[in-house]
Amino acid sequence: MKDIGIRELKKKASELVRHLAESREAYTITRRGKAVAVLSPCWQGMDRPALPTPDAWDRVEKLAARLSNHPSSPRSAVHELHKMRR
Repeated sequence: MKDIGIRELKKKASELVRHLAESREAYTITRRGKAVAVLSPCWQGMDRPALPTPDAWDRVEKLAARLSNHPSSPRSAVHELHKMRR
């Protein structure tokens, strides 16, 4: 998967969409050098999609297990946001 900066994406959007449709390649969109999104073609009609990566579900399951073991706060997220905005 190729990386492309957000500024370059803005400049070459139509060219990139055309390339995606023809090559079936995906791009990782970066902002300030960090990956923020993935731009990929529609996979309709293809045998198997190139995304997600084979280990993606394993990582999601490990993250879910870590989060489920984390103790929850007695306060709601709304309460915490309200407190932060004061």
